[in-house]
Amino acid sequence: MTRDKARAALLRQIDGLPDKQAAIAHKLVPIFDEIEDDASYLNDVNTLMAALQFVEYMATGVRPRSDALQ
Repeated sequence: MTRDKARAALLRQIDGLPDKQAAIAHKLVPIFDEIEDDASYLNDVNTLMAALQFVEYMATGVRPRSDALQ
């Protein structure tokens, strides 16, 4: 997966969160954009996306559709 595709997947996941959680998660995107190494960026985005799936589950009580990147 490329950096651009990972960023797009992250933004789609954030946009699917409830408004309160999405507002907080959107603040993380510029921080992640500062990561220069692509491999580190992809690893960190995957970790964040897993955490956001948990946040979504706790906020809505609905299990995420998949544990794969969207």
